[in-house]
This record gives sequence, structure tokens and C-alpha cells, in this order.
Amino acid sequence: MKFLFLLLFIALTNPSFAGNEGGHGGDGVLIDGRLYLLDLVEANVERNPFFDTTIIPREEDVLRLEESLPFDRSTLELVAAKVAEIRTLSPVLANAIMATVDLYQWRLVDFELVNIPDERTVLNVKMYQLAIRRNSSVIFSLKNWVQLDEANKAALILHEILYSFISIDVDYRVGNGTYRQNSDQARELNGYIFSRYFLRRGRRGLESVLRTAYHNILFKNRSLTYQEYLRRKEDYQISERAVEVSDRSGVIGTVHESDPVRSLDIAAEACKRGAKSITLVPSFTATSAMMETYLAEDRKNNYVSVQNYQIILPLSEVEVTPTAECSVKLESQIKSALVQAPN
Repeated sequence: MKFLFLLLFIALTNPSFAGNEGGHGGDGVLIDGRLYLLDLVEANVERNPFFDTTIIPREEDVLRLEESLPFDRSTLELVAAKVAEIRTLSPVLANAIMATVDLYQWRLVDFELVNIPDERTVLNVKMYQLAIRRNSSVIFSLKNWVQLDEANKAALILHEILYSFISIDVDYRVGNGTYRQNSDQARELNGYIFSRYFLRRGRRGLESVLRTAYHNILFKNRSLTYQEYLRRKEDYQISERAVEVSDRSGVIGTVHESDPVRSLDIAAEACKRGAKSITLVPSFTATSAMMETYLAEDRKNNYVSVQNYQIILPLSEVEVTPTAECSVKLESQIKSALVQAPN
């Protein structure tokens, strides 16, 4: 055991071993004697990161975080709270975050970490290495960790997860032709979700931030049959249910689990068209997250590949009667179809 600890100590403190390559991690900035996460400093929210107190975190998310992360419950409750906020706008991203927690080993170590110059910031400030994500481990410096307030701790945990999603095909090459991630996009997204823009701009604002480096998370779906899903359902998390509503003239609209209010508008439009029958096609998105390996400056490193699969469930025909109760009845049928996907 002593030998293993000594080996770990050498690996993290000797530049010839850890150096500036093959690892990535969050940075801190010292302001008026207090340490803050660079992501939040760049977003100008380091002293008062935004949390929507009207959204209650899931207790199962808190418990899941406690199983994997060696941090106080108060910090993990803030992480779960932010995940709950994200889930209202993007269930796919929220589930990808929670799935990624289980892929890494999270450690607090009682010494300083070497600096990893993976940030490109316009701020002319001294950086403090708060954490390093390397291979399947995320290592935090206890000395710097205790100097962060609870909100900045929660933001640092999310930084490491969001950073792991950076797609290698949008990153930059280093001199020898191999690839290395940079943290610009992760810091921008992290700063955004802790700012009030996150609340004001809603789903569309989040998608605009995600559309470049995180394109694969929200916008790329693969097909998977329901039977294939059932054979390996433990590998997936259900991200969002939806119901496509159509008649013989075409698609009327789609109701998503995150926006069930839209069901009444679509029902009203369907009834107004006067069709004798409406087709409801329920579906759900299944999200999986897995480690992928790439070469970074002659060293193997990992990132998290998120895959979304759209699964179509058996469709149903609904008879439509042009009465005053048409919209109410059809809305009820749409909502019933919306929860058809398994839990």
C-alpha cells in the first residue's frame, strides 16, 4: 500500500511523468484572497453563481452522486440541483452528466497538482490547478478544494464532466499530429449554466451554446428498435419521451416530455383540421455514455462518447369526433401515449 501511494505521489508531482501532457483539468483564480473556478470568473458569476431554487433536485441523483464522489452531501446537493435545472431544458444532457459520474474514479489527494496548460483565456491571471482528469480518474487537490465555496466546488465537478464530453474532432492538433482537448467550450458552457442567461434564454439558448463542441450530445440520434433496447436496456438511460401527432395530410406536431403544455395546442390544431382519425407515434430517446481512448502527445487519454438512440414504439390510431370536447379528449390521449415508454 505504501508503495502504491508513493507511486501515485511521484506520478502527480514529477513533471517528467505527468508533465503538461496527457491530462486535462479545472483551474482556479485567486481574487481578494479567495479561490474561484476560472469558468465562473470568465462568466463574471464567481461570487454568486445562479441556482433556480424553484426546481427541486432528485433524491436519487444525490444518492447516486454520493456513491461515486468523495465529497460532502451539501456540495453534491448543489450538483444535483444544477442537473435538475439542466433536465428541464435537456433531459439528454442531464442523463449524460449522471451517466458519466459512474465512469470515473473521483479522488481527493493531499498535495498540489502539476499545472496543465489546456486553457486559452483572455484573463491575465495566475492559474491554480484544482483538478486533473486523466484516463479514468479525476483527481482533486485537497489544498485548493477546501478554499472553494460550495457553489464553486459544484461547478468544478460539472466542469470535469462537461470537459470530458469535448469531441476530439473539434479539438486541435499538437505538433506531433496527435490530438489534445482544450477547455474553452467546457468553460463557456459551465459558466453559462451558472449564469442567469441559463434561466432567461431557456432551451434555445442552451442549444446555441451546445451546437459546436457538444453537437453529438443533443443533435445526433441513431435508430434502435424497441427489441434491441430491451435486450440491453441496462446500458441506457431514458432521456425524453415524445409523441408525434399526424393525420393523412402530414405531421401536425410533436409533443415532448419537457414541454407537455404543447399537447393542447396540437390537439386543438388536429381537431380543427377535421380529420376522422389521428395517428399517434410515441417514442423515447435512450442515452448511453462510454469511455473512448485517443492518443494525446504519445500518451493514451480518454473522453466520454455520448450516443443518443431514438426508439419508436407501436403507433396507435385515434378516432376524432368534431365536438366541443374533441381537444380535451385528444389531449388526454396524447398525454397517455407520452408516458408509454418504460421507466
